[in-house]
Amino acid sequence: SWQRCLKRLREGKTQCEELYRQREELSRRRQQEQDALDAGKTAWSAAEGLEAEKKDVLRRQDQTQERRNALEQLETLRQDWDQARQARQRAQADYERIREAAEAKGETYRSMNRAFLDEQAGILAQSLEEGRPCPVCGSLHHPNPARISAQAPTEAELERAKEAWETAQSKANEASLMAGSWKTTQAEREHHLLAQLKPYVEQPDLDQAQEQ
Repeated sequence: SWQRCLKRLREGKTQCEELYRQREELSRRRQQEQDALDAGKTAWSAAEGLEAEKKDVLRRQDQTQERRNALEQLETLRQDWDQARQARQRAQADYERIREAAEAKGETYRSMNRAFLDEQAGILAQSLEEGRPCPVCGSLHHPNPARISAQAPTEAELERAKEAWETAQSKANEASLMAGSWKTTQAEREHHLLAQLKPYVEQPDLDQAQEQ
């Protein structure tokens, strides 16, 4: 768990550094756009009487703002999709770990159950007498009666093992549902992101979505 947390911390640090770089890039672009807008305002002021130029500057200013808003929205969608992708990966890993634990508990229960049944056969064999019929098979001869095993579990121990197995199975089912839910969420966000990218990118690519 500590190693997984450390790995997530390293991944988070890398993501933070990337986000800082993106912020600086956006800041630089915003400054360039602001400089362009300031230049446009200066030109408009210098030609105050030219109504057509004034309208054109205002129109380009609106277009710049709309594009900025659209890019910010696309980045939000990309981050939502990436969050769902990472959550699905974690949920899938958790499910596999829990499923393996449930299988191990199931094997433990089955092994204990076999030992318990063998023990019951050994107890029954103690009452067998040569010439008297076996209460199970009816045979009068008992050449190889079952023996009591010192390692056989008690009925209470067997019941606890069964409950532990059933609990583990329940947790595995819950983990499976969680992984499936995140898989659906990721697919939905992926579809939405690609649809929003198409007006701006000829061939949207999720692996290159940030750069695109």
